This record gives sequence, structure tokens and C-alpha cells, in this order.
Amino acid sequence: MTTLSAADSGDLSTVRSWSDLAAHLQGIQKRSGLSLGDIQRAAKKLAASGSPYCELPTSTVSDALNGRRTIRNDLLGTLLEVLEVPSEERQKVRRAWQRLSTSVGQGPALAGHVAEATGRDLGVHPAIPLAGGFGRPTTGGGSGEFPRYVERDFDQMLREMIKKGLQEGVFVLLLGGSSCGKTRSLFEAVRALVPGSWWLAQPTTTQEIRDLVQVPTEDTVLWLDDFHQFLGADPPLRQADFKALRKAGMIIVGTVWPVHYHSRRQLDYGDTGDIYAEDRKILEASELIPVSAQLSEGELRRARALAPTDQRVATALSMVDTGFTQVLAAAPDLVHLWEVPPTPYCQAAISSAADARRLGVRVSLSTDTLATAMAGYLTRSQRASPARTWLERALAHAASPRHGEVTALIPDGDDGSAETFDDHRAAVSYRAADYLTEYIGRARRTICPPESLWQALARDLRGAEDLRRLAGAALARMRYTYAERALSRLHDEHDDSAASAELIALLRRQDRLDEALEVADVSPTCRWRRSPPTSSDGTAGMP
Repeated sequence: MTTLSAADSGDLSTVRSWSDLAAHLQGIQKRSGLSLGDIQRAAKKLAASGSPYCELPTSTVSDALNGRRTIRNDLLGTLLEVLEVPSEERQKVRRAWQRLSTSVGQGPALAGHVAEATGRDLGVHPAIPLAGGFGRPTTGGGSGEFPRYVERDFDQMLREMIKKGLQEGVFVLLLGGSSCGKTRSLFEAVRALVPGSWWLAQPTTTQEIRDLVQVPTEDTVLWLDDFHQFLGADPPLRQADFKALRKAGMIIVGTVWPVHYHSRRQLDYGDTGDIYAEDRKILEASELIPVSAQLSEGELRRARALAPTDQRVATALSMVDTGFTQVLAAAPDLVHLWEVPPTPYCQAAISSAADARRLGVRVSLSTDTLATAMAGYLTRSQRASPARTWLERALAHAASPRHGEVTALIPDGDDGSAETFDDHRAAVSYRAADYLTEYIGRARRTICPPESLWQALARDLRGAEDLRRLAGAALARMRYTYAERALSRLHDEHDDSAASAELIALLRRQDRLDEALEVADVSPTCRWRRSPPTSSDGTAGMP
């Protein structure tokens, strides 16, 4: 057991190991007079402001100050801030930490330490935007670089394998589609279980993997996110390569998509021969863990428990048209697609669909409705292009899948009666994704939709409930022309007595009494118009 001597002087030239650095930090903590509990509470406040600070549980701080764990960069920065270390001494501590990080051990080429690897470095998707803006914290928690991690059902199995790998090496692959949480789960497991002093190699070519086979290193994590990109590449990988790396004690972790996994697992290749024989052997050599795109009931319960303290988790849970993990992963891309669109037509189509939902419309919009609505979102020069091309240019991006099956505009198919391809396209309707609707609603909350959208909706909506909501939205925004159109259609097409009464009141407020009387003459609620009440002497009386 290492005996630590508190180093409370400013001389850090003697620091040669993590234990030496821990002893120095222990001396700083003693000078500060702060207990481990004090440090934990202060760090929690700092972490709420986001990166680069992190929470410091008392056990973490205790291990760091007693030399039982490698000190990560974010841990060091938070600790120095909480302990209010003067700037000059802080620089000396950081120089000593940097010296240790680069000089202790001889790792693989281009490898870093596990302690220094961030989620972004390893392929975890950027965090979902918060209400206060992209990446900025707001009241409600969850203000770090990523949303709080929702424990998955397969985590125990994954972590048991990694624990085993610490002693004898392991090769683990998570099998699942895009944006189902594979990379985040690997990142959390490695960060929780693997010592920060271990090396982490993140190769980009198969040659780099082959080089590791020639000179294997102990205490190394080999990170192979999107492992399928290495299959069939040149030079080819062999099952023997992974057996050698595992035998050397490496922890090999990666992710693979089902389409690539199953294509290499099938056996019948016809005249081409078994071209995937070696790839199949490599996959068979791994410990495979399936990852579902949808959360189980247990995972949903854990997510709901985190929702009160993490706004991004709560937002993802509230979206019904896309899976929880897909919302978290794809939301930044959807926001970018709308805020910085590839074409103005893409932004116009998304804005039209989102604003329609903001006005209470629940049905998807037909292509004709969308094309009409888009006009008000485009400039005069943009409208110079033929209108029939607007939606084509918009849907090329807005309806294209991102992170699996997530799209900005979600298509609803026809009823199967379309006879031609063009008829089918015309029969498809679109609605804005839940998350994007909410985000755009916040961004445009003070902006009234353009006339073109009101015109399209008042003309094309068929359902009584949607027309009622449209009329209410128009009245609230003093768009009386469109409120009148919606109420008139409810009166004429749906025999809606409440709408008739509201239409009469609207016309009377505009001194259009003759039109109001005409509506009243055929309204079920105003039958007295056709049979005027009589007086006691039997003569017609005034209403």
C-alpha cells in the first residue's frame, strides 16, 4: 500500500506518479478546510452550469485524494475550482497533471487515456437542444454535455463482460439500429469500470488494427464504434487478429448495425461463394448484446424517474412519433435542418407543417395544402421557381430519414387506391415531427403564420374538430377573415350550431347585419327566424 505524504508546498517538480499528485491535492484540501460533503455540494452547483465541470461524489473525491483512481481532466478542473486554488498554483498543478498524462506508460500510437476520452470523441450524438437554446442550460436540470443516462436492461450483462475483460480481455459488440443508444451505453460502461490510466485506441483503418496486433499493449481499450465499416476493408481483418488482441488482455468494444450483421451471417451466396466467411468468423468470436430501438417498460420507468431533474429526458419522453433514444440523438440534426436549411423550400415546408400544428391542426397536410402554404414563407425571388418544384426540393431533405427513421416531415401513406406513382405521391400527406413542432413553436411563439397558411388551411381542412381549432386560433390572433371562413364551413358543411352562433356574433360585430340574419335564418339554433313569435292577440311580434 502506498503511503502518502501531504505536499502542501507549491513545488510540484517532485510529482512523478498519480499518488504524488493525489498527495498534493490532499494537502490543498486540508488547507481549504472543506469536508468531502462540502466539496460534493459545491461541485453539484458547478455541474449545473454545464461542461467542463462535473459532480464529485464523496467516494470519487476520496479515491482521487488517496491515490486510488486516475484523476480525469474534468475531475481535476472541478476540484481546483471548488477548492478555490489560486491561479498560479492551479497552473502548476495542471502542468504536473499534463506531464503525468503523457509520460506514464507507453501506449499504442495515437492513443489517449480513458480518463480523457469524451462522449463526443467516441461518437455519442450531441445533446438534444434545451428550451433556452441549443446546448444552453435552463431551469429544470440536465444541463451537462449529455442528458442523464437512463440505465438500460442490458447494462448489467455489458458491465459484467467489461469487468471480466479487465482481467482476461474481452470482445463485445452491441447490435442495434441507428440511434438506439448503443454508443452511449458503451461510453458509460467503460467510463464507470475501466481505470482512467488505461489507454484508449480509436482506429480509423484496418491497418491501424493490424498494427496493434503486431505490438499489442496491456491496459488498453480498443474502441470500434460502427464496427461494420472495418468489415471487408483493405487490408482485411481476420478472426485471429481479435483472438490475439483479446489474449493480450485488451478490452475490445464496438457497435454494429443489424443490416450489416445479418448480411454477413447468411450462408447462401450463390455463384459468388462465401465472400463473408472471415467476417462471419470475426462476428462469431464476439460477445454479442442486442439493443432494442424502443425502451422496455423497466427502462421507461427509469427514464420517468429522471425526467423531473432533466428537461431533455422529459422532452424525449413526451414525443410520441419517435422513439426515446432517436429523439435524443436526432433532435440536433432536425433543428439544424430547420435553422440552417439546405434550401429555403425545405425550411418553408417544415415551418408550414409546424405552424399548422401550432394552430391546432392535428391531421397531416396534403401536398397541395403544403405547396399553397409554403408561398408565404418564401421571398419573391424564391417564388419565381415553378410552384410544382417547391415541395419536391423541400421533401428531398425534410422527408429524408436521419439517425434511423427520424424525419422532419413524417409521411402518412395513401389508402392504397393510387394507380400510378405520381398518384401515390400526391396521396401522401405530411406532418411535422413532435420535437421539431415544439422547438419551432417556442422559436416562433410571437410570430403569426403568413396569410398563405391560413388560406390553405381554411380551404382544405375537412374535419370539424380541426376547423373549430383553426377558427379559435384565428379569433385569438384577430385574423377574422379566416375565422369567418372556418366558421362558415362548419355552419355549411357540418351543421354546427355553436359555430353558427359564433359566426353570427362575428358578423354583427362588423355591422354585417344582413349576412348575420341570413345565417340565422338557416341555423338550427335560430328557428324562430323562420316562424316569428306571436303576441298575445295572435299577431306577429318583434323579436
